[in-house]
Amino acid sequence: MAIYHDQPLDIHFSRFFYKLILNSPMEIDDMIHMDPEFHTHLKWLLENDINDKDLELFFTYDHQLFGKVDQIELKPNGFKIPVSNENKEEYVRLTIQYRLRTAIQLQIEHFQQGLFEIIPNNWLSIFNHYEIELLISGLPKIDLEDWKKNTLYVHYNENSPQVIWFWDWVNSLSYNEKAAVLQFATGTSSVPLGGFAFLRGSTGLSKFTLRKVPFWNQYPTASTCFNSVGLPEYNSSSELCNHFSYVIKYCSYGFGMH
Repeated sequence: MAIYHDQPLDIHFSRFFYKLILNSPMEIDDMIHMDPEFHTHLKWLLENDINDKDLELFFTYDHQLFGKVDQIELKPNGFKIPVSNENKEEYVRLTIQYRLRTAIQLQIEHFQQGLFEIIPNNWLSIFNHYEIELLISGLPKIDLEDWKKNTLYVHYNENSPQVIWFWDWVNSLSYNEKAAVLQFATGTSSVPLGGFAFLRGSTGLSKFTLRKVPFWNQYPTASTCFNSVGLPEYNSSSELCNHFSYVIKYCSYGFGMH
């Protein structure tokens, strides 16, 4: 639904999972995201001479589930086929295939079934696994210049003192704090694929907006359906920073939401 409605979610699967969604082939470096130690073991096998080492390694995999260990053959008669320099690349490939795909095939099929009911598989097939992650989770960084360039002002303009103070304050924040500001204003901490120009609200594309509100309400408010922040006409930069910082610290989003 996040993909369908173009609403990024602050969730991140392991990188190999996006390949599973697309039925893309697995590579050895995909194992890093599942089991870094096992990845190191497989790399060692590929990079070293193992014929003179008594590894007692066969084409099998010890599958552990709820404390029970089952030895799985990676190929027919795998119990009887020792791993050597000549066949170790095949062993690594089959091990990765089993560990990252075959062992969880049923769960992946159910996940795909639900996903493809919303978005047909052929629509997703034009993307690679990196692009699928961006579609679900949005851009991994917040570009302040892009944000400012795609902001609308109501009863303010880009030269208004309160607007200048606001952007100076946002610029001083850490990434997580910037994400919290975005969460407060839009309901999501992620930037859509394509940047701030593609922010969406309840009625479609809806740019981030700073609108002047009476100073009687000292704290900023947010209309997340319209990506709009009510910015009081503060008298100083410190006043603005203090009130916004309070809101971001204690409210995940929608403080005084309309």
